[in-house]
Amino acid sequence: MATPTSIRFEALAESLKPSAIGEGPNLSFPPMPIPFVPPTVSAEYFSEGHLPLTCEVVILTAPAAVGKSTLARGLCSSVGIPLLDLARVRVATHSLRGILSAEMGPDGPLKLQKGEVCIVVDALDEGRLLSGDKNLEEFLVTAFQLLLETRPSGNSKSPRLIMFGRQAATDLAIAAIDVWAPALSYSALKVDYFEGGSAPNLLAAYSRQPFLWRFFERLVDPKSLIGGDHLSYLLGSYWSHEVLDQSGGSVNVSEMSDEIAQATVESSHVTKVFQVLPPVALRREVRNLVLNLPNGEVIIGNGPDNATRSIKLVGDVRIEAKNMRLDVDRVQVGEARWESNVFVSAQNIDGDVRASIDVQSNSAIMVGASLVGRYPWDSVATPEQVSPPDDPIRSFLLDCSRNLPGKLPVVVFPNFEPMDDARSDWARRHGELFPQLLHSLVNGKLARVDTFPSSKAPKVRVRPECLWSDLHSAYVDPERASQELRSIVMTL
Repeated sequence: MATPTSIRFEALAESLKPSAIGEGPNLSFPPMPIPFVPPTVSAEYFSEGHLPLTCEVVILTAPAAVGKSTLARGLCSSVGIPLLDLARVRVATHSLRGILSAEMGPDGPLKLQKGEVCIVVDALDEGRLLSGDKNLEEFLVTAFQLLLETRPSGNSKSPRLIMFGRQAATDLAIAAIDVWAPALSYSALKVDYFEGGSAPNLLAAYSRQPFLWRFFERLVDPKSLIGGDHLSYLLGSYWSHEVLDQSGGSVNVSEMSDEIAQATVESSHVTKVFQVLPPVALRREVRNLVLNLPNGEVIIGNGPDNATRSIKLVGDVRIEAKNMRLDVDRVQVGEARWESNVFVSAQNIDGDVRASIDVQSNSAIMVGASLVGRYPWDSVATPEQVSPPDDPIRSFLLDCSRNLPGKLPVVVFPNFEPMDDARSDWARRHGELFPQLLHSLVNGKLARVDTFPSSKAPKVRVRPECLWSDLHSAYVDPERASQELRSIVMTL
């Protein structure tokens, strides 16, 4: 019987009976793969008078690299059933009977026949290489005939064998049933690709694994376009990279038009630029990020499973948008080991009334636009100070604090002129003030200059020793500022 029935992993696991047998040289109880995101499977065929998960044999097919072995191991670990891995165990005629007798006792085969235990057989295709086509075929034929020797009265209610392989190998298993054990009930299932609604679950699970970013950075180029909802998963993997530390990387996402933003991800060894389609979602943790979407939307929310209803903002973080939505219950600013400075601003915000804002003792948050004087920000955040329109220096220093949170390093030309990209538009609007300020900071020993290896135009990285916002504060209220900062702003 053919059907497009879709089956969830939980249903497959619940149809199986756990086994209490001991682990042996051929049967094993593998640990749960971490991370493990179970795919769905689709029933393509099942025997007349049965449902897909009540057949005696369930055969699962998938192409290479879809996750068959991961699913097999996750199934064994979830249920507590043994795995027979044909990629490492040689098999031939009556091998299954021998393995069951040796590792489950003399009544092992009978337990399997009665449905008291279930065996997962993985890597049918690798088994063809290890054991040879003829031996694998004999293994399959005698395994299926073993199930027919003693059968409980009535239809089977749970599977005895779960088999995994690629199409050619599973076709061999199905042919063996059809020819040598036609009375045996079986279902043919296909492991579904991660796509549509299931893809975010896979991305979320791997977002804290550095290899996701390593894979992405080899493929991405400035013309690459990714959805803003997926950006947080890539950045989560980037931030989990072991080479990153408190000064090891920064991310800038700036609006290029009403429809497209540009992301620049910079670390000590590489800079990657790609395009992002708003709205942009941020999840779980954000580090050293400047996000500027004056006409776009930012969603601060959960993963697809809604398991984490909080977000942590650490390092130098600046988030500005026209519209902002909070889908979390808690916003944490900073952490014990990392002094953090955060700025959040939005013209319109929703969902923040139910959230708590937790600012660590070594960190600070400033808010702008509609967040000023608004609960729950008002009790923990400093409101942004807006400069008068007739004071160009104050306006410039305010722009510095807006676009350069904390002690964020800046990459410029050797003469301190801003780079020719969209991220530096705000600095170029102020003429010579930005290079003049950098000169003053370096000459006043409040910033150091590092060479920046580049295959194109030479660049330098200027690392300030003070907060960019401190320069604005020194200009607005010089009496409370240090002599060094007063001297810097007086040069402008």
